[in-house]
Amino acid sequence: MSSFSKNVLPRREHRERAQPASRISKHGLLEKKKDYKLRAKDHNRKRLRVKLLREKAAFRNPDEFYFGMINSVTDGGRIRRVLNTKEKDAIPIPNRDREQRLLAETQDSRYVQLKSNTERASLQKLKQRLHFTAQAASTSRTHIKFEDNDDDEEYPVPVKHDQEPAVAHGSRENPKHSKLQRFVAKQQAKAYKHIAQKNERLQKLDTVLADMQTSKNLLSKGRRFVVRPSDANTGAPAVYRWQRERRR
Repeated sequence: MSSFSKNVLPRREHRERAQPASRISKHGLLEKKKDYKLRAKDHNRKRLRVKLLREKAAFRNPDEFYFGMINSVTDGGRIRRVLNTKEKDAIPIPNRDREQRLLAETQDSRYVQLKSNTERASLQKLKQRLHFTAQAASTSRTHIKFEDNDDDEEYPVPVKHDQEPAVAHGSRENPKHSKLQRFVAKQQAKAYKHIAQKNERLQKLDTVLADMQTSKNLLSKGRRFVVRPSDANTGAPAVYRWQRERRR
């Protein structure tokens, strides 16, 4: 009964001893025992961690290999994982570059869809044009004409219409043909570079459109389940699955 009465009756409140302002201005706040315990615990935890790391480094196998090493790099002494193409496409809007973020925040999804369709049609036309250019450059002309320059020759030599007469006799290469080949190669390299730029732009548009659709779906009603949570290391967003609703 006495212990119960002690717990029920109000007790005296114990306050910390006040520290003089002169000592605080010179030495700062005096460390209490609870502060010392926290500092000592943190120091011991760090010392144990350093000890374990030293043991791990001492017993390290130089021939050790993990498949995770293929997709990782060392940056400033720290191991950093490299994102693959799918994970780069799955980065949410706040972590994307300025162009994609601005497009997703200021434009409508229908506008992004229109730009994506236009870019895809332009890319298809460019690929077809490049295919026909390469096919035309690879095929040789079959139009042959006969020139009778020397009266001593019994039979005339067949000469292609884009060659000079001296080329037919094997004296030198055709400068027109080599110049045409260089021009076609230059145009093909320029077209391939243009195709790569359009592919990158199309991937960005499709990614922004998918992010906008996901944000719109999250605002809608309906029960949903988290299939895969968001990853803070790769920046990949969470994947949701909505419960099927019965149609009336």
